[in-house]
Amino acid sequence: MLAALGFVVRVLFIRYLANDFANVSRDYLWMTPLGYLALFGAVAVPVLLVTWRLAASRVAWCAAWVFTTLAVFDAFMPITSIGRFAAFVLAAGAGVVVARRAAQHSALVSQVAMVIAGVIAAGLAVGAILRPGLPAATADVPAVRAPNVLLLILDTVRADELGTYGYARGTTPNIDAFAQKSTIFESAMAAAPWTLPSHGSMFTGRYAANLSTDYRVPLDRADSTLAEAFARRGYATVAYVGNVAYASWESGLGRGFQAYNDFQRTFEQTVKSTHLGRTDLSNDLFRSTTWRQAAGAVRRMGLQEVPRPQLAPNSAEYLTNAFLDWHASRDTLRPFFAFVNFYDAHDPYEPVEPYRTRFSGPKAKDAKLRDLYDAELAYIDAHIGRLFGELERRGAFSNTLVILAADHGEQFGERNTFGHFNSIYMPLLWVPLMFRFDGHVPPGRRVTGEFSLRDLAATIFDISGASSSPFPGTSLAGLWGTDSAVISSPVVASYSITKKDSPRTLDNGMLSLVEGGWHYILTGRKAYEELFRYRADPVEATNLVGSDSVVADTGVRCASESTAPWSGSSAKRPRR
Repeated sequence: MLAALGFVVRVLFIRYLANDFANVSRDYLWMTPLGYLALFGAVAVPVLLVTWRLAASRVAWCAAWVFTTLAVFDAFMPITSIGRFAAFVLAAGAGVVVARRAAQHSALVSQVAMVIAGVIAAGLAVGAILRPGLPAATADVPAVRAPNVLLLILDTVRADELGTYGYARGTTPNIDAFAQKSTIFESAMAAAPWTLPSHGSMFTGRYAANLSTDYRVPLDRADSTLAEAFARRGYATVAYVGNVAYASWESGLGRGFQAYNDFQRTFEQTVKSTHLGRTDLSNDLFRSTTWRQAAGAVRRMGLQEVPRPQLAPNSAEYLTNAFLDWHASRDTLRPFFAFVNFYDAHDPYEPVEPYRTRFSGPKAKDAKLRDLYDAELAYIDAHIGRLFGELERRGAFSNTLVILAADHGEQFGERNTFGHFNSIYMPLLWVPLMFRFDGHVPPGRRVTGEFSLRDLAATIFDISGASSSPFPGTSLAGLWGTDSAVISSPVVASYSITKKDSPRTLDNGMLSLVEGGWHYILTGRKAYEELFRYRADPVEATNLVGSDSVVADTGVRCASESTAPWSGSSAKRPRR
């Protein structure tokens, strides 16, 4: 109970005083004591077997030493400056002190044990009742004849990995079939190169530079979200999230959803609601699929607590099943706004069979990073195809606006850079975007030009029939029939982060402008400039700043250095 209380206090401090992410389920108030009960109970079994024939005083000594050592060692887990061996020695010493007293009062120890058992039971009950909620503003009267809205976000999926955008590897046949019945935007650009600010921009219509989000800062309440706006119109609002690291209840993205499904209620999540369960050892054991892998994890004995533990993401299969189950049992008197975030294409890439070897041949060990990424995308596509097929069978497309997009892309060695969250080049910004609404959005239409996902909120609200929109930005709906509609131009993306150990260029911020086939990037306080013709130079290898060709084409000569329009954390910049 002391260990559980210590963990809960730490979570409360991180969440409500430090305003940081604790990376726990909203059920931590009951998961934490239950998780410690499981961990300590696993140790209690061998202790019982060893001591069942000993005198009461010796039993009390053994039990007090084992569990005090565990509790004190657990308390040292967040303190990274103390080595694990040193922490164990200190914990064992504290255990000896307590064990000596316990041996002198064995009867009292038994009574205390009974009291603790009752406290654990009460704590579990109270914790389940006090689960933090996500209040949603809901109108009393449902919107009349309003369409349903389904927003599907493919986490970490770049546009050029889809067949619709020219990829020849056959990763997304089901999405490509959906695209044939949709309006497709050829050059949609994310507002930021990582999850939280990009989702925040899509949900609020704000540019990422104008949001509060940062590496350790959730989305604040300054701006209304899509879910809040739909809830006020009488919609049922529900979300199913695969990315439980930066799109969970702690991210601020859950505002307005009457049901926000992120962490599952599983044994793994229960154990990871403890300090001991947030170690490399725990991650390795849960990821092990063979006894040999589990034995290797025990030999490594990685007992350092991971600040951001490898959380158990929700798979595309789970998300699809969960949404379809909800869709089948929902209140049909209300239209719905549903958001589903698919996370499988995010690293680490661990595709399941038969997808794992689909693009790399029969030997899984020969798979390259891009092969595994494509395999994950094919896995997502299969379950999205299943989702679309079931919605077709139910006749849902007749009154449902479906939007498919991505929050950002991924790098695979372009400019010697991998992953995301570390630059603002085109592989991270160019994302898929398509709308399907039978009878309202023309099928097979491909809209050229650059567009920002910042305009997604205004567009969705416009197509859904709202008389006015609370969101900044402009609706892209006018582009169904013409390319002359007013849009947010130039397309702006930004990246600013205050993480202390990030590279200097990232710490000082990056700003990107995309228009007319040009991509301009401004980096750092000294305003280092880059300019690319990204369509002719898709890997952005040639910086055209100061080149005579740029002056000849545009009449503008970029300076090599100038004063940056902003720098530092997005949370500290004035709102514009």
